Amino acid sequence: MEWTTVVLFAAAGIAALYLFAGFAVSSVLAFVIKRPMGKLARPTYDRMRQICGDFDFSIYDRMEKEAFVVRNRGAELKCVFIPAPDAGGTGRAKCVISAHGFGLNLMFSARYVPMFHAMGYAVVIYDARGLGRSTGASSLGYFEKYDMAAIAG
Repeated sequence: MEWTTVVLFAAAGIAALYLFAGFAVSSVLAFVIKRPMGKLARPTYDRMRQICGDFDFSIYDRMEKEAFVVRNRGAELKCVFIPAPDAGGTGRAKCVISAHGFGLNLMFSARYVPMFHAMGYAVVIYDARGLGRSTGASSLGYFEKYDMAAIAG
């Protein structure tokens, strides 16, 4: 066998190994990003209260709240409606739907409710699909946009 053939086969082997390794690493990273594991990645409500220690959750606990569930595209989303303290005598107020960040739950959004109330808004906070007490799996935004529309509807 000529030396050029050996070099060609060696280069092809190295390229194939490089592609396989890249595929394996990207597959594992995609799985970890889409389905976070561990207590810090998917904190409970109590753990989230500890993480957000700079907020006095007794303010949130004293607020009038109404829990409801929205079922959308295979997920059951746990939501909480917190009416505005004063709707200007009309009984209706503008409403904000507050979404939390990836890997968090609605307790993270609860810390912003007093700010929205000060501006005269009622607030809906919810657990995104696959997080908190909601079911389903996160789609990193694909189904979540439909979830937000279903909550608003």
